[in-house]
Amino acid sequence: MVSVINTYNRLRDVCNEDQMGFVTPEVFNSLSELAQLNVFNEMFQGMSEAKRRRLRGIDSKREVGMAKMMREDLSQFVTEQELRDIDTVNEYEDNVSDGISLTEVNQGDGRAFRKPSDIGRVISMRSTSCLDNNMEILYDVEKLNRVLNSNLSRPTPEFPVALISNRIQVFPNEHDDQVFITYYRVPRSVLVIDVEGQGRAGDVDFTSTPTFAVQSIDPTTGFAIPNPKNCRDFELPGHYLDALVMELSKLIGVRLRDDYLISVGTRESVEQDHRS
Repeated sequence: MVSVINTYNRLRDVCNEDQMGFVTPEVFNSLSELAQLNVFNEMFQGMSEAKRRRLRGIDSKREVGMAKMMREDLSQFVTEQELRDIDTVNEYEDNVSDGISLTEVNQGDGRAFRKPSDIGRVISMRSTSCLDNNMEILYDVEKLNRVLNSNLSRPTPEFPVALISNRIQVFPNEHDDQVFITYYRVPRSVLVIDVEGQGRAGDVDFTSTPTFAVQSIDPTTGFAIPNPKNCRDFELPGHYLDALVMELSKLIGVRLRDDYLISVGTRESVEQDHRS
């Protein structure tokens, strides 16, 4: 995983050559989650680039292939979860802000579910009655309506269809079925050292975002002494350190309207694309 302490120190070297103490832990922590999410999304762009390279016949083979490496990096975020129904009055009160009404949930032959709170990208869905173990996934309501009104493609328990929007709906309505979703979850953070009651070093902390915690800061030099117990590393493979530093540089530059920091981050991103 990418060390939050190393990331902070590298970022400070980039940003603070002539402004000691410029990047405070507070500023760093306010941007760390967004920076990690941006790099996470860029990993999917890398998968798309790998597919284009393979089609052009210019991707490396086997263990050094770009597609293989991107799949390996993303594999730690693959999660399967059984979905919860939205079909009770208590559920209705929790979902009013999401635009879900009880009458809408219960109408027709569809079955509605909550989306997992940490969902990033959907991979597949299945139910216990699926013949081929996976169901068709749609994101377009108009296409779903055509499917439901078709005599040839109408969903059946053996071949169900799922619509994914602000919630998930599965057709037809088979209440005895268990429905599962496989997806890439959004990255969180990782324990730096063993913490009693929370886990061992390297365990994912699903309750926290990447955090650089300090014991003290020298008011003259701005040098920060970290507090490893309360620090949380980024949940990204170690070789994404440079990408995180450059993404944080861009975010800080935008926040402070500093053209130099924006250009540093952008230039490094372009150079990395060329090298890849």
